[in-house]
Amino acid sequence: MSRLERHVVTRFLAGFGIAAAVLVPLFSLLDLAEQLEDLGRGDYGFADALMYTALLVPRRLTQLAPFIGLLGGIVGLGLLAVHDELIAMRAVGFSAWRLRRATGLAAVALALMYAALQGVIAPAAQQYAVERRTELVAGMERGDGGPGLWLRDRRRILHIGAMRHGRVPVDVELFRLRGEARLARYVYAARAEIRSDGTWRLLDVTIKRFGGAETGSEQRASLEWTPFIDQARIEAMQKPPESLDPVDLAGYVAYLRANGSPSARYALILWRKAGRGLLIMALALLATAFVTGGAPRDPLAPRLVLGAFTGIAVFIGDEILASGGLSLGLPPAAIALVPAGSMLLLGAVLAGWRR
Repeated sequence: MSRLERHVVTRFLAGFGIAAAVLVPLFSLLDLAEQLEDLGRGDYGFADALMYTALLVPRRLTQLAPFIGLLGGIVGLGLLAVHDELIAMRAVGFSAWRLRRATGLAAVALALMYAALQGVIAPAAQQYAVERRTELVAGMERGDGGPGLWLRDRRRILHIGAMRHGRVPVDVELFRLRGEARLARYVYAARAEIRSDGTWRLLDVTIKRFGGAETGSEQRASLEWTPFIDQARIEAMQKPPESLDPVDLAGYVAYLRANGSPSARYALILWRKAGRGLLIMALALLATAFVTGGAPRDPLAPRLVLGAFTGIAVFIGDEILASGGLSLGLPPAAIALVPAGSMLLLGAVLAGWRR
């Protein structure tokens, strides 16, 4: 990479930083305003709302990354244009191809940052934020009896060993007490399916009864169970699909397909994570067309406005396609990749016209 290309990449990355510094606080304020409605519920206070909002910042960065790429690219290259640096680079033989290559390198850097946030940081931060908020608002009481999740309601105790793929309870144990310390009934299930109405279907079940004529054990393939915990607590145990990292989400989609359950919604979420990475690079490359398409000294503000409207149009079109595509039975991969493919094609066409 030449010195001029490094200069363009640096300007591009600075533009990404400026766009992120504007967009992320704006959306974080909206998140905080939404959380203020729950102040006073349970043990949820203002400091908790601030922490929740802060923990959502990595997720906001992943959601806004395509628009950071577009607006940041316009800002970075626009600053080169308004300071006549593009004219100077062209005068010394810096070709349009080398400019697009430098732009592509900056776009790849932004996409790699997105992948790191999406794969590691954002899921863990969002899951902790959601779990902590739900516990504080709903007053969820957790036991200290060992690993996993322990919940108690008077004489009934639930223990979940783990949540496979973030949404499937495994090693489920149910205890029913007689009096304060005597065990009356014990149920173990290898895993459980949580239905939309809140009921559970326990699978590979062992039931043991203690005391009197009912003493004994039995095996069942499945057992219907109505939990003593409310829907809010169930939702807290099941991590939101958007918060799952790609590996867990792919595993959950495979699990649903193996059990014959509908999986298109979750497959679409998985493909959209991949599609957003491509969309980041597509919109960052499209920013080059917005800047180099006019006169070098054209004002930067109109280009930013055009870029903002383009970003909004892409966002609305993506959401419409995501909701309508599933209704029409379109493949999730096609739904998720169409926006990025369209923007890449548009960028290629504009680059060809303005070469």
